[in-house]
Amino acid sequence: SRGDLDRGADVDTLLSLLLMILPHLALAPYVRGMDPVLGLDELSSEQPTLVVRRYVAVLSAAFAPRTLTTTTRKGEQSHA
Repeated sequence: SRGDLDRGADVDTLLSLLLMILPHLALAPYVRGMDPVLGLDELSSEQPTLVVRRYVAVLSAAFAPRTLTTTTRKGEQSHA
């Protein structure tokens, strides 16, 4: 289910990362040069959305439950 954390997820680390990331996401689009890596200060209105999606993908990969996908003989996929 979306929003679930892996059983072994280090919740304190996740919260710490969010406490650092969220203020950065709020300020960087308005402070020139604050984010030279991801380009949050670019004039494009789509750039912040793209950056947030990248952050969500990275955090999901690190903290979301792992699912096992298997393929049956008929080529159907099942998730465990």
